[in-house]
Parts: sequence; C-alpha cells; structure tokens
Amino acid sequence: TSYTVKIRCRGETLRHRLGVVTLREARKQDRIWKGKALDGTWPRPQTPTVAPVSIPTLQAFADSWFLPWYETGHRPRSLETTEARLRLHLTHYMGGYTLEEITTARIDDYRMARVHEGAGQRTINGELTTLSLVLRKARERYRGLPAVTIPWFPEPDGEIRVLTDAAEALLILAATPRLRPLIRFALHTGLRRNELLTLTWRDIDWDRREVIVTSERAKSSRSRRIPLNTAALAVLRGLGHPFEFSTRIFGYHRIDTTFRKAALNAGLPDVSCHTLRHTFATRALERGVNVRTVQKW
Repeated sequence: TSYTVKIRCRGETLRHRLGVVTLREARKQDRIWKGKALDGTWPRPQTPTVAPVSIPTLQAFADSWFLPWYETGHRPRSLETTEARLRLHLTHYMGGYTLEEITTARIDDYRMARVHEGAGQRTINGELTTLSLVLRKARERYRGLPAVTIPWFPEPDGEIRVLTDAAEALLILAATPRLRPLIRFALHTGLRRNELLTLTWRDIDWDRREVIVTSERAKSSRSRRIPLNTAALAVLRGLGHPFEFSTRIFGYHRIDTTFRKAALNAGLPDVSCHTLRHTFATRALERGVNVRTVQKW
C-alpha cells in the first residue's frame, strides 16, 4: 500500500509521500515527519531560479527571428520590401538599441532623420509599419516590453486620379517607344504594376481572349482572368510572339523611374502606374459593366 504523511501545523498543510511501505513502517515515518514539522526541520520545496531573459537588439531580433518568421507566411515580393526597410534604414539607425530601448522619442528622431534625407512621408510610414510589426512580435516573445506610440505622418486620402483621353494621349506621347505598349495594355486590363512586369506569354489565353493572373503573382493570392478587348489584343500582336513562352512580355524588371520621367514630361506629375488601374476601372463602369464584375477583374 502507498502511504502519504499529512499534517496541519501552524496554519499550513504539509504532505510527504512515503510510497509503497508496510503499515508498521508508515506509522514509524509518520512519527518522524510530525516531529520535523514541530521542530521546523520539514524540508521546504526549492523555488526554481529563472535566469534573466536577455533582450536582444533590433538587429539581432530581426536577423535571428523576425525575418525567418516573416518568410514563412508572406509572398517573396513582400519579404523583399520588408527586408529592405529593415536592413537599409531601420537597423541602420536603431539596430544597436535593444528592443526595450526603442522608445517613441527614438522613433520620432528616426522619422525626422529620414525626412532630412529626402524620403517621402508615405515611404517613411511604410518603414514605420514594418517597425510596428517587429515591435508587436517582440512583445509577444518578451513579456514586459513597453508599448510605444508610433508617430505616423498623416496621409490625406485625396481624390483618385483618372486619366482623361487627352491626358492619356500626352502620357503615351511622352513615354519611350518601349514603355508605350505597357501603358496601353494597363489601361485596357487594369493590371497592377508587378503583374504587368511579371506577365509572360504563357499567361495569355488566345482562344478565350483572356489574360491570366496566377495566384503566385496576384496581390490577393487568388488567380483571376481578365478579358482582352480589341485594343489589348492589338498591343500584344504588335509586340510579336517569341518562341519561349516563359519570356516576359514587356521585358521590364522595374519601371518606376521610366514611368515617372514620362509623367513629368507629359505635365502629369500626379500620375503613377496605379493611375492606369483606376482609369481602367472607371472607364469600365462608365460603359455599363457591372460593379461586381469590375471588382472581380
């Protein structure tokens, strides 16, 4: 039989497990342990000592945990942007500080330093968004880290820019011959910039007259098909069809500088590549296309 000594002494309940012993041995041990309780020699459980947690620097946390974690559940382009924000800017200014030393005041100093470098408010807010996520994940792993207030720049919504026919003509005229097909195709399909840059001939369904945006390239990670009208098909036929289906249709890897220069030369400083997407949606609605259909495209 298994026995346990239990005694109430000085307002405290004490227990000691004897295990499987005879009744005679149990009674003997009971007297011994009661004596220990009375003279104060009953052994107390040792409180385990916990080693203090070392709070890493922003640089160490980003390299050892945050970026590997971010890589597992985000698209490659999103990872590329986040990693660039951390390595080129955030850790350059605050990488040597521990996570608990990154205060609102230090973040505000970083923000103003980026302003003096000429970075735009929207760009800085993007970097602060990444920093906010890093600090939130850090607080989940290291309990007790103080919460900080991120000093965002206000971003007015503004009016959505849509190209008129005249503005479209000016933009195409100011663009380089290589850029013009991309602009025309974007105006007739509403593709995002990254979707345009990574579009290959394999993504064109000539039989159904559609362009296919695969889930790997779509921002929402959901594939979709967009019909090709006569103008969009004319753009593709004007470019010719190479032997390799994996060839990028427009041949660009980046168009920010080229497009920006074309917009400035056309006298349209507020026009971006995303403006072409807005223009496509607005024109489709004006021509009577159902709003749900436009949303799906």
